[in-house]
Amino acid sequence: MTNRVKKFISLALLLLMSGGFFPQAIQATPPSNVVGPTLYIDPPQAIVKSGQDITVAVKARNLGETGFYGAQIVLTFDAGHVQVVDGDPAQDGVQVTFPAGSSFEGAKYFVGRNLVDNGNGKISFTITLQQPSAPITDEGTLFFITWHAIKEGWSKIDFAAGKLVDKDGQALSVVTEHSFIGENTLMPVTGQVKLQGRQDGEFGQTLVTLTADPCLPTLPYSISNTQGKVQTTGVKVDAERPHTYTDEHGNFSLIPDRNNTYQCLLVYQKGYLVGEHSVPQDWYTSQEQANLGTITLPGGDVTNDDVINIFDLVKVASHMSPGPYDPQVDINGDQQVDISDLAITAGNFGLCGPLSKWSF
Repeated sequence: MTNRVKKFISLALLLLMSGGFFPQAIQATPPSNVVGPTLYIDPPQAIVKSGQDITVAVKARNLGETGFYGAQIVLTFDAGHVQVVDGDPAQDGVQVTFPAGSSFEGAKYFVGRNLVDNGNGKISFTITLQQPSAPITDEGTLFFITWHAIKEGWSKIDFAAGKLVDKDGQALSVVTEHSFIGENTLMPVTGQVKLQGRQDGEFGQTLVTLTADPCLPTLPYSISNTQGKVQTTGVKVDAERPHTYTDEHGNFSLIPDRNNTYQCLLVYQKGYLVGEHSVPQDWYTSQEQANLGTITLPGGDVTNDDVINIFDLVKVASHMSPGPYDPQVDINGDQQVDISDLAITAGNFGLCGPLSKWSF
């Protein structure tokens, strides 16, 4: 152990015994209420029984006065549960329904691609307006999809790509919203998990899973409590338990097994305290999607015991440059262990998990 680390441990222990090492947790930056151009599917949850059809619309909103002039969209779906009904039987292959009823009807436009791959569960649609057509502003409908349900259960409809450009070809900053279609006694549960110290686009790969056990209460920190209630070292995914991972924006959607009862949803990310949420009581009878809101996980639990304490501080300090790099200690994921990781850990000193503070 280097002299620098020894000095740091001595100082940390001194501060700990004197009660001087309990700074307030660093607060995550609140999300902006301003929402830009958004691609979504209307309705977001379409209920259809096996053997029946239902039509949904792919739309854009919050386009503003500038609007968009062209769009490139790729949607993915579970081909084992639903198929797309051909919207133009006169053409080869399978297409979505367009332009009747869309915002392009009556305008001058060029379709670069309108292709459905029912075998692999993929829809590709590319279009641009042409002179003298004006951009589509405020909100608009791009095309329609008629789904045919072939199997009981839910299929997530996701935007694998969603790009809108203005008349100058400049890409707009677009938000996409996934949807669900199918039939089940349980609706999907959705939410967002943010990670302290990271920016939007860096919130991916957080494990979200369900358990039949009830959620645990969060206890206040005490000097004698050196170990949390959830051991996160080497967390393994139980193939029999519903689970998923967050996308880069922290969003997740989880479709549970209808034949089991779950009481608690847990979220895990290395270097962070565990988050939890009790399963809503009406989940098993509601016909609405269960949106849990957003939780921000505090960073600094590099020892994976669901408590942020002196052992975490020492471990982070020992891996700071020129110490050996360990991705498990790189809390903010910037490929280095430095003062940022140490400050996050120190700012959360004394916190225990699992945490259950979700917000909308």
